[in-house]
Amino acid sequence: MAEQHEINEIVKRIDNKLLEQLFERLGVVDLDEEWKKSTNRNIKPLCDALAKLPDSVQDEVGLTLEEIAPVGRENKNIPVIIATLADMHKETPAGFGEWNAARMATWSWLNLNELQWGRLRGRALINNFNPGEWKSFDLQFEDEPKRGLLTERKAVLEKAIVKAISRSEYRGRHCKSECYNVGDRENIVFKLTDHKSADEFWDDAVQDFKPTETSKAFKVVLSFDYDNYRMSILYTSNPKQCKVLSGVLADALFGEGGYKRIEEVRYTISQFKDKSKLPSMPSVGIKSATVIGLDILLDGSKKRRRSYFEADRDLQETIKEELSADLLNLESTIVQRVMIRITYDSDKKSDVPRTFKISETSIGGLMSAPKKVQKAFKEYMRKHGITKTDDEDNGNTNSASS
Repeated sequence: MAEQHEINEIVKRIDNKLLEQLFERLGVVDLDEEWKKSTNRNIKPLCDALAKLPDSVQDEVGLTLEEIAPVGRENKNIPVIIATLADMHKETPAGFGEWNAARMATWSWLNLNELQWGRLRGRALINNFNPGEWKSFDLQFEDEPKRGLLTERKAVLEKAIVKAISRSEYRGRHCKSECYNVGDRENIVFKLTDHKSADEFWDDAVQDFKPTETSKAFKVVLSFDYDNYRMSILYTSNPKQCKVLSGVLADALFGEGGYKRIEEVRYTISQFKDKSKLPSMPSVGIKSATVIGLDILLDGSKKRRRSYFEADRDLQETIKEELSADLLNLESTIVQRVMIRITYDSDKKSDVPRTFKISETSIGGLMSAPKKVQKAFKEYMRKHGITKTDDEDNGNTNSASS
């Protein structure tokens, strides 16, 4: 059977009504009715009931849950699920928007055909990549860009990326793409192959090229946030190429001269190795800010990595119990990631907490925050010198648009 922890992770968040429908779809018979006593806190009755079934049936259930898990494991996929179902004009049950991601994913698996499910799963897998695996770039414009440009200029973007990658990497000479929206973000997934007979190797079931021994299919994802004017690129097989692709794709999308400037998004986090309490910024609505987590490399060595987390006490006190202040403040000590907890007033509550994880290239948790909080935190980082721009590296202190 599939690994127990995989089943636990997803089953605990699926209600028994949907599980029963899943078992019916799989043709699971003779399942001990005791399984229905399972709850999200105790799934032992379900595990015991499944353990009585033949190995082949257990494997089928386990593999199905593993198929659903990447879509439903994290609630950050909820906007992706809802947007994709809307694209497919699928009518959902009453109260669907209040469900967790695991229930939404299971319902989708039950109600979508193979091609639709593959499309949803593919989008969720892209969304599951860590923020640090994307390269982000802020753009500035004279006039607000028209929405829907990625879809409108899809063919132009395909030609641009094929030309750029085939010139520098000698591969990716054929491309197909898929466009979709999630909130204010428009996305395009470029699917590339080098095989001469590209159309013969296109798989409609998974909407991608089949890899061969001589030609491995690969993807590049471009996302543009129209609310924040931020372009993000995911290219896992060659992330160093993203800097070049950002200019190529920006020109293809907006036209040369269609934007004022483009800057890679990076953050200066070394300052946080000796800080806990940070200044508030009432002007943008941030009432307090505190460093509650820190990943550091002592002497710049990965072999001497330390991770600290304290939600309820001063982080520096925790660190100093283990390290001397002199050791922590050495120039060679590198901060890899910092966790900052802010509080703000929402429309319904006061002192709402939210935590962001910042590395040199990304902010975890930013895209799931309300737009108002996103803008406030970006302004906070800019004002306090956390946002670093290419100009600052060259001695110019002009800040990037965030």
